[in-house]
Amino acid sequence: MAFVKGLAAVNKIPCVPVSSVEALARSVEVIETEPPKTYLIASFEARNNRVFAGVFKADDYMRIIPDNAYNSDELIEILNKLTNLNDISFIVLGNGAETVRKAIERDGFDKKVK
Repeated sequence: MAFVKGLAAVNKIPCVPVSSVEALARSVEVIETEPPKTYLIASFEARNNRVFAGVFKADDYMRIIPDNAYNSDELIEILNKLTNLNDISFIVLGNGAETVRKAIERDGFDKKVK
């Protein structure tokens, strides 16, 4: 990224950084017609039950949980504290999807995972 920013600065070309997690989330378009709301959990495997992830609302890509390295169970705990998980559905993306799905299942919300 530093190379691209330097190249853009030298050539006076605008450069807008976008995180890999956000780019992954924005690669999916969800069309909703009624509740429940859908959240996108964009995740990359980090081994040992950890993921580098972020959570976004599917309708406007508003960030719900910032990009960071998380223990997958802690990520679901954070999400559970922010919202009622029974009122939303999840689309889990990326190569960390299986790790996140297992954490959701352990928390008892497996019927909400797409």
